[in-house]
Amino acid sequence: MDYQKTLSRPVFFEGIGLHTGEYSAIELLPAEENSGILFQVEDKTFECSIKSVCDTLHNISLCFGDYKIMTVEHLLASLFGLGIDNVIVRIVRGSEIPILDGSSKVFVERMLEAGIVKQKDKKNYFYPDIEFYFHKNEDQYIKFKPNDRLVIDYEIEFDVIGREHMRIEINEDSFLREICNARTFGFIEDAEILRKSGLALGAGLDNVHVYSRTERRSLNESRYSNESVRHKVLDLLGAIALFYPRIVGEFIARKSGHFVDCKLISMIYDEYM
Repeated sequence: MDYQKTLSRPVFFEGIGLHTGEYSAIELLPAEENSGILFQVEDKTFECSIKSVCDTLHNISLCFGDYKIMTVEHLLASLFGLGIDNVIVRIVRGSEIPILDGSSKVFVERMLEAGIVKQKDKKNYFYPDIEFYFHKNEDQYIKFKPNDRLVIDYEIEFDVIGREHMRIEINEDSFLREICNARTFGFIEDAEILRKSGLALGAGLDNVHVYSRTERRSLNESRYSNESVRHKVLDLLGAIALFYPRIVGEFIARKSGHFVDCKLISMIYDEYM
């Protein structure tokens, strides 16, 4: 029988924000059954949902009144992948979740070290019974199809990186083995443009898998032969985690991204909630 889960004790994370470049710190706190994911900012607590999304430019940002919290996707994917249903994300300092190593690896390791506990109530699952489709253009789209398992079929294509494809059934084991270590990626040639726009101010070789179009290669070592598409799966899980109860079905993404992913999740929310 599948029961809800939370953390056994608080877990603290600190580092810099990928986009702000500023010091940020958060603390994850255990939460009661059926709480879902909550954000606590300056002693005010807010429910986290797809309707909280206010920005999808190179990250998923959530807005709660006057508060904006950037780059939540890697943390949310970690909670989803570990099957943690109920948690309070307390913003200790800053306006962005720490990027750490650019993947979910550190989040996952520390949460597992702290311990995850089963709670009394059963997990809540949601099985949409119709198909959904959203496209940005004919090459960039995402589909949802009913399925009794959570399956992600993702394909990307970038200069230098080439075409990468992955189809995976998501569960705790596959998330830990295949997805959580995949880092966010980008191109060194885009860095200056992003920084002039106020983004990627904390990006570096220690937290981004960096490619060079000029040199036609990766500038730091790959963790997987197809690390980029694995990270795109991780990002999509971060968007899926914004829907409560937990969605079960098949997602088919082609050259998708934060904007497209969140639009589809929002369409499912609007249809049923």
